[in-house]
Amino acid sequence: MSNTLTAPTRTTQPIVRELPLANDYFTLLSPPTTLGQRVVLITLMAGQEWGWHSTESREESLCVLQGQGRLDAQRLGRQMINQRQLVYLPPYTEHNVTNTETAPLRFMSITCPAPEL
Repeated sequence: MSNTLTAPTRTTQPIVRELPLANDYFTLLSPPTTLGQRVVLITLMAGQEWGWHSTESREESLCVLQGQGRLDAQRLGRQMINQRQLVYLPPYTEHNVTNTETAPLRFMSITCPAPEL
């Protein structure tokens, strides 16, 4: 189930949003409100996986807000992640996140188009 905040049209003004208490996948910002950046709040319950996917032509950062889990990523392997950590994933990186604990794992996925290399 996907939830999205009602977004204003594209703006040049800063936007302030409260983080919802949603327990799944919640889009906070995305085009056309932004020029290309997408911010999603994800909550994984005990044993739940985000699912393998690729960053494709985008850069992605994961900001862990609460809990701990496991990141599996190409060129990185398996790494434990926990709150107050930031993970950077370059374009075309296959990855997955799994909650390995009993408490919820909450993190933000922040993506944006990568410049041509």
